[in-house]
Amino acid sequence: MADSRKDSSWFVVGLSVGALAAILFSPKSGRETRQAIAEGVSNGVKHLEVLGRDTRERVSKLVESGTKLLTRKKEAVGAALHTAKVLLKKAG
Repeated sequence: MADSRKDSSWFVVGLSVGALAAILFSPKSGRETRQAIAEGVSNGVKHLEVLGRDTRERVSKLVESGTKLLTRKKEAVGAALHTAKVLLKKAG
């Protein structure tokens, strides 16, 4: 687990250094570069919003199906207990 965190940290450091180098050596003017960064951030935010919405829907469906399954199992156990009680009364 520690190794994956260490690898992830180095990945983020490398990504940051690469992004900084790309900005510094960009053939665009400062204004164009800032605009490109702002558009990239805006696109990233939109992507995260869609991803969050999709994840929320999936989790909601998963919780709903889990609740239905739990209800069915609870009913089945209740029916089995009832049958066991009836059988015990007949036997006793």
